[in-house]
Amino acid sequence: MSISTSGLSKPSQPSRKKTIDSKRLIPTPTSLVPLPPHRHATPSAPWPWIDIEDEVEKEQLEKDEDRAPQSASPTPCGHGSDCCCSFWEGYPQSLYGNWTPRQVTKSKIEQAIGITRTCQILQLDITDKGHFQLPPVDVISCERTDVEGSKRSIFDVQIDPDIRLRALFLKNLSGPVLKMLGAKYNIEPFFFSSSLNWIPSRYQEQRNDNGDHLTICLTFLRSIPIQVTNHGTPSCAQGTSLRSTHSTFGADDASQSDGTRPNLNLSDARVPLHLTSNGRLLVPDILSIHLIRREKGSIIISYHADEIQGNHVTSASYLHQRIRFAGQSVYWQNIFKQYEDSTFVMLLFIWHTLYAWDEALEHLYAHICALEGKTIETRELSLTEELHDIRAHMYYYSSLLDDARKSVEFINKTRTPIKSHDSDGASTLERECSNLLAEINRLESGRNMLDRRLKNVMNLRVLELRNARSSAASTSRKASKCMISPSSHLGIVQL
Repeated sequence: MSISTSGLSKPSQPSRKKTIDSKRLIPTPTSLVPLPPHRHATPSAPWPWIDIEDEVEKEQLEKDEDRAPQSASPTPCGHGSDCCCSFWEGYPQSLYGNWTPRQVTKSKIEQAIGITRTCQILQLDITDKGHFQLPPVDVISCERTDVEGSKRSIFDVQIDPDIRLRALFLKNLSGPVLKMLGAKYNIEPFFFSSSLNWIPSRYQEQRNDNGDHLTICLTFLRSIPIQVTNHGTPSCAQGTSLRSTHSTFGADDASQSDGTRPNLNLSDARVPLHLTSNGRLLVPDILSIHLIRREKGSIIISYHADEIQGNHVTSASYLHQRIRFAGQSVYWQNIFKQYEDSTFVMLLFIWHTLYAWDEALEHLYAHICALEGKTIETRELSLTEELHDIRAHMYYYSSLLDDARKSVEFINKTRTPIKSHDSDGASTLERECSNLLAEINRLESGRNMLDRRLKNVMNLRVLELRNARSSAASTSRKASKCMISPSSHLGIVQL
């Protein structure tokens, strides 16, 4: 799928560099996951995307003095397809005036808005009876060249009264679709900025007696198979670091050609971890969902990073299929039949991340077991580097699991303000959140066990290296004693 940035390229003069830049607008987990600026994660932070050394624009301050303060809860767009262009095209400033152009650019929302391409919105409905079904139009295709058609499809959509919730899965999000959805559903820009920058966040806003908005963004771990090229060498996505490719399993030692010691700078723990023993790659993935809880017709929006070549994030099509299939679970069918609270749907998305975590730790366990046996057999320096590399990743994984725990606890504590929904399902929601927390605790216990086992392998590695050095030193001393000095041979005695 071609990606173009409006105002930067001409159809008659394609530019390869601009095409590459447009693909890099949204971070992917196959490159280095950006270090998340947590200070810009939630609306409660009063200065969105303004750092300590940034100056507030003078024009913005004067504008604030000349007019009445903006409503704390902006009015969402209800104009339908005849909505004036200035309303949705001006998003986010049209609804959130404190987001200046500089802040929108710094948050990468401006870059995402500049992407013009075909975007698909996959839809899934949950009825009042708890049935999961496809709506009459299950896929809204927002063509790159048909903005008016996209506008009608998004703004004129009607949800039947018997639909409890509609889920929207965004595939290859485009700039116009981002602005239309943001304007129609009054979405805080923090949802898009946290998604684009991989910032773990969880917050509630626009709470009233009729509903509220909940946002959950978290990074989790997935295991994927290594692709093998025609030459038989492992291949990963563009930008992926395979520092462990020259490892102890069927590869040469990663020594430099001049015989000097190889570079021991360990790779950042945020890059994918290559498990050389079983041909797997542990990659970061992102779950980003925005739930609009209502009495009827709730909406949940699932953001998905670009599905470009080499990107291993969970696709919109995949998660759409998984959530739809979860509706056939007898256990969950009973829950959705009994309770109207749309928060239960959010728990299904969290379960997807725990499945991915469990498989990833299984593959990591198998790899560490293989390293235990390899430690005794080899003295290659690359094995020592790999052990330290895995240890660094283990610390990173612990922080990600902690984010998952905090997200579930947040969902459990942030009950729906709709009294008719909360009164019946409160105890069941608490039970299901407890089930999720129990799984997260189990995963963390498994990670701790792997960390201890890895430490044992590292200690064994140190012992092997010490024994090797001791043996070499002992051999050298014995060789020295066997040598006869010239002075003793001549019988010369020094007084």
